[in-house]
Amino acid sequence: MLEVHAAQRFHELLRQDHARDAQSRKDQAKERARANRKAAWIDGLLRTAEARIAGCKEVPTPLAVREMRRIADDITKPARARAEAAAGIFRWAR
Repeated sequence: MLEVHAAQRFHELLRQDHARDAQSRKDQAKERARANRKAAWIDGLLRTAEARIAGCKEVPTPLAVREMRRIADDITKPARARAEAAAGIFRWAR
């Protein structure tokens, strides 16, 4: 009787462990999707800004644009810094 109870408990713990792993994978996929959407939004903002810069008469220096692009593309930087760099390029493009 004790062995049956131990086996049932083992299987219940194993089921809970599998459920926890599945939830963890689901949460990680959700975070990756969110990060990818944010990166795509920033990239779209940069492409729009660069297109406007190309047609602008008062163009910032190429070095400044490259530096802003480097910051905006740097995935190790916080999203806020990347968004500010993209906004800086976008401001020049107006």
